[in-house]
Amino acid sequence: MSSNISSYRTILPENRMNSGYERDVFEVVSRYTDIKNDFPVGIKRFCLHSNQVEPGDCFIALPGMTSDGRTYVTQAISNGAVAILQESLGEFDALEFVSSSWMKIPIISIKNLVKVLGYIASNFYNFPSNQAHMIGVTGTNGKTSVAYFLTRALSMLNRPTAMIGSIGVGQYDQLQVNEYTTPDTINTHQSISTLLDQGAQNIVMEVSSHGIAQGRVCGVSFDTFIWTNIKNHEHLDFHGTFENYKQVKTSIFTDSLIKNRIFNIDDATGLELFKRYQDRENVYAYLVGPPALDIDINQVIYATDIVCSLSGLSFALHTPWGNAIVKTEVLGNYNTYNLMAVVIVLALHNIPFVQIIRSISKLSNVPGRMDMYGRESQHKPVVIVDYAHTPDALELVLKQLAEETTGKLICVFGCGGNRHKGKRHLMGEVASRLCDRIYLTDDNPRNESASQIIDDITEGIIHECELVVEHDRLKAIMTAISSATKDDIILVAGKGHETTQVMKGYELELSDIEQVQHQLSCYKINEQ
Repeated sequence: MSSNISSYRTILPENRMNSGYERDVFEVVSRYTDIKNDFPVGIKRFCLHSNQVEPGDCFIALPGMTSDGRTYVTQAISNGAVAILQESLGEFDALEFVSSSWMKIPIISIKNLVKVLGYIASNFYNFPSNQAHMIGVTGTNGKTSVAYFLTRALSMLNRPTAMIGSIGVGQYDQLQVNEYTTPDTINTHQSISTLLDQGAQNIVMEVSSHGIAQGRVCGVSFDTFIWTNIKNHEHLDFHGTFENYKQVKTSIFTDSLIKNRIFNIDDATGLELFKRYQDRENVYAYLVGPPALDIDINQVIYATDIVCSLSGLSFALHTPWGNAIVKTEVLGNYNTYNLMAVVIVLALHNIPFVQIIRSISKLSNVPGRMDMYGRESQHKPVVIVDYAHTPDALELVLKQLAEETTGKLICVFGCGGNRHKGKRHLMGEVASRLCDRIYLTDDNPRNESASQIIDDITEGIIHECELVVEHDRLKAIMTAISSATKDDIILVAGKGHETTQVMKGYELELSDIEQVQHQLSCYKINEQ
């Protein structure tokens, strides 16, 4: 792979996001339908929500899980839409016009629109993913950490890089809030376009199973793709079965345009994928401990002698490009895997090994992931804020913290509503097995009964521990900290970087990080 990533950029005739930028909607869709028109209709942007349509927009009407966008066409036109692109109601593509007060509005109906929408959006923004080095990351756990570490490391090495993921969109220190891990297909291509205009040459993108299944990354040309792991208790509310979940996750690697494939082979599915693709060029694996004898050592990096504490992480790294001792302030021994994925990508960018190790050593934790507070004082408990919201992630973090505490291990957590219910009792079991005290509280109840969610978690609390139920999350955090001693460690799990709490019909401003910082500032020594 060439290290001259700037060669991926092309010069466009004007800024894609300029307010005067327009494209003819018929020209944009011409690759994907035979529909033609005698005169052009200029559109400024695509919009998936009728209430967000502005004059000059093209409204995209898709059937959804809870409503059909085609029922909102009239509203979109009244808000100023100059064209409608919708899923065809019949067997064939079709074109009709409806009259508005200012023009005839074309309604373009395309069969299986959702399958080609990403490519249409890519065309509209002049194929932005072809003009950057695109790096995708998928897996149940670790996507955000890999994306953030990689974005920071490349940026430190003067390779302008931005990310799209659950903690935001943009450069690592200028992230803008992002509603979903993987944005909808229109926002995906628009975000890539905007990041290019801001100077990014590399874009690292978290790709969720929802994003793959719903076509949100269709039309995105990935150069490199990373597999972190897959766990069998996540997103079954959406996929139905683990096999469906696995099939969706792994399908992204069939894309023939991917030049570099990277797999965690300590994960069983990652090992399957590596063996499936290992004979192709630029396929690499990472693991803890030496690889099996049937794996080409030139395709593998591995870690040994892992040492992790609240001061940081160190390990011996063995790679085809050299060996080194890695020392970093990153917390959590599981981050050994995430850092190895980053090392492979940096090596594929032809970055000298010495520079790779130097950049890795300068990394720190992702906001809201093993985020530590209170350690600077010897008279306060240590509090960790982490996004762990699956049984596996919660267990990994708690096991790490259990090794560090000389007092009690305390956990504040809940489970999200309208998500897979089967993991709730499992998280309760994990917490009761590893903790001395648990504060069960509300996460994001959404449209479910908060009390029922707590009851579901409680079913798994089968080990002896102190249990406190407090639905008010701020109060739960306050009580956990105020009642702790300086020798205790508290994990506030589930929401991490998030700054809102989603309730039925509304959202509250709520930040675990801000509440932890506030309560520690008010902490009075407790010698209980």
